Amino acid sequence: MLLADERDRSGLERLERLFVGGETLTASLATSLLDVLAEYSDPVPLKQLALETGLHPSTAHRILGAMSGSGFVERSEAGAYRLGIRLLELGSLVKSRISLRETAMPAMLRLHAETGESVNLGIRAGDEIVYVERTSSGRSSVRVVHIVGARAPLHTTATGKLFLVEDGAHQVKEYARRTGLPGTTPTSITTLAALEKELDKVRRH
Repeated sequence: MLLADERDRSGLERLERLFVGGETLTASLATSLLDVLAEYSDPVPLKQLALETGLHPSTAHRILGAMSGSGFVERSEAGAYRLGIRLLELGSLVKSRISLRETAMPAMLRLHAETGESVNLGIRAGDEIVYVERTSSGRSSVRVVHIVGARAPLHTTATGKLFLVEDGAHQVKEYARRTGLPGTTPTSITTLAALEKELDKVRRH
């Protein structure tokens, strides 16, 4: 499984704040600017960007400034703009996850057919598990259900507990302190003692 580092997580969070944060920026306006920049290999002047997107220059400038601060856009000394290196980094992360899904799916489907149980594929993102793929049964045949992007605390899922087992006792204590072990269902583990007991059971099996 691929482990997503904190930098990847923080970059995605910055992008989310850019689109839905306190400023009046929207995904559609930011995306339209990125789409125009993607058409050019050289930096594009603000005036041209505003013209091609239909945005007022001041609006375009504000959006570009916010994206520049997060590395999604770069501003040249001449005041023109081009796509930023952060997009390449995030694109590489997405590509690696897609490759992981494609590689894992045949084995997931075989396991699903043998057991009749749902099979989840997840990666770790900080203190959470992010589901990348899942197989689930229909009445007549095996089908694939996409739940890409769904998140859950590590201690509340079977997949997440595997990561915690690998962390070791000290890191598990730090995880419990850091997260407070929030419950998501009435049967969720919410104490360190219960979590350590559960992880010991996982190790033995």
